[in-house]
Amino acid sequence: MHHAKYCLPLLVVFGLGCSESEEPASSEPRAEVTTAAPTASSVVAPAVEEVETAPAVEEPAEPPPEPETPRILVDGKWPAREVSAGRPLKRSALENAPGYHPPDDPEADAVVRGYRIVGPNDLPLTEGRPSAESLARAILSYLNTGDMKGLNDLRITYDEFRDILWPEFPQSRPVTNIRANHAYDNLWRTCASGINRGLTEWDHAGLEFESLSIDGGYTPYPNFRLFREVRIIARTPAEQLVRVSFAHTWAEKDGVWKVYLYED
Repeated sequence: MHHAKYCLPLLVVFGLGCSESEEPASSEPRAEVTTAAPTASSVVAPAVEEVETAPAVEEPAEPPPEPETPRILVDGKWPAREVSAGRPLKRSALENAPGYHPPDDPEADAVVRGYRIVGPNDLPLTEGRPSAESLARAILSYLNTGDMKGLNDLRITYDEFRDILWPEFPQSRPVTNIRANHAYDNLWRTCASGINRGLTEWDHAGLEFESLSIDGGYTPYPNFRLFREVRIIARTPAEQLVRVSFAHTWAEKDGVWKVYLYED
């Protein structure tokens, strides 16, 4: 084992070299040794090693801001963003099969665009309301009285669907072989279930209109507009705010408003 760090030097331990020895006096003076202070010219600076610097990295340019979605104010109060009903065309699983011929669909681009190209349509919506707010108030009024027929009368009629709305939907293209009456039957059944749902939730609830929220935005068609995910904000007799959402989609044409879809 090493004990160096625990032992004193040997000369000290044994008392050797502890006292200074006397030297005879010398008649010759001792030469004093002086050390000159270094001058600036005598000091050599250490060599500085050159360090290669990495080339400057250009920061990527910020992407251009996305264009703002067009918005409108319904009744000049409640914002609604524009939403396209277009979707990509589906490709047939048989398109690479021998002898496959795609169906004759000269209006296929209507699917991507979201509507068919049609001319002006002067037919009006009948028995509607002059504003979105007045339609909302009518819905609440019929809920408060449990009036199923009143709620149904606020809907788009079959004639309005067939002559105004249906011709502009891409589903009405001849290639689909879907008739207006079949499409309306499906719409009617959904609306009947939706009215039942609304009355189940809010029958005689004493609701008072507060505001509107159009969460799904609106889709413009050549002759009308559809407003989706409409929420009526209402106040209960207990002063609680509730969202009435079963009147899901509204139609507007030339300032007249009706319910397009009651959601079940």
